Amino acid sequence: MLAGKNTDMVIPCDRQTGIPLIRIVDVCLPKHNCYFELLDKNITTRCEEIILANKQLDILATYNLDAPKKILFIGSQYAGQRTVTETISFNLNLPIIDIPMYNLIADSNNFVENVLEIFKFIQNAKGIVYFSGICNKRYSRNIFFFLQMFEDYKGNNIIIIDCNGKKIPIHMPGLFDKIIGFPNISNEQSKNALEIALRSIKREPNVNAQEIVDYASKLGLHLFSFKIIENIVAAAVTKTIITSQPKVTADILKKEVEEIWYRMQVVNYLPLIEGGVFLQERRDNEKTGM
Repeated sequence: MLAGKNTDMVIPCDRQTGIPLIRIVDVCLPKHNCYFELLDKNITTRCEEIILANKQLDILATYNLDAPKKILFIGSQYAGQRTVTETISFNLNLPIIDIPMYNLIADSNNFVENVLEIFKFIQNAKGIVYFSGICNKRYSRNIFFFLQMFEDYKGNNIIIIDCNGKKIPIHMPGLFDKIIGFPNISNEQSKNALEIALRSIKREPNVNAQEIVDYASKLGLHLFSFKIIENIVAAAVTKTIITSQPKVTADILKKEVEEIWYRMQVVNYLPLIEGGVFLQERRDNEKTGM
């Protein structure tokens, strides 16, 4: 399998399963760039510093300096990390070398071999290397071998490690040129992002982004993210089409919010009462004032 713009290179695959270890993403236009300005100023400022420094490598070299190359994203999942990565990729005109770490960190007989193949690839390829999916639940001794390879890397690519956990020793400051923290996005950011996502779809005039975000909060869906918002809107559009309705309604959006809430309960092994009865009981109680 050839590696996108790096057409003379072959993407490494897991020897046992044959699954590609890397995905090349060409960011012609940043998919989530409309969300970038919604992020905290601390995040956008650091992102802009990375871009500016890497655009002036020749000038920095005259002072025997280099731009930030090894970067850590740490914090809540889906809180703008992909948006920032795509913004860096777009502004530097480089593809994203996307590497899902959850496939690597898990104990595997092929772990060392796979990591060696990945670093061999990125040593010669050109792009923004994005290791995603490291979290506490998947922490293992394998991470130390990976960190050693990361520390020893001397190539020219920007390497971003996206870590969802806060207790992993991966965030030791000495390993990184820049560290960016990603808190959960606020309800105000969620509302603004939902308004952006709703702009391009046919919807009833009474659809109100604040109402949808408030409804999600009532369900306890406080970990709202850009990714969740996109999933809700896409699912609402799909349901509108397959049920032959002319426009997306507030009720359809709320149903998809409930679906996301349900999925999160299943993923987190929280109690459910017969797949959604609990939600119906809550709605009934609200109507009766209980």
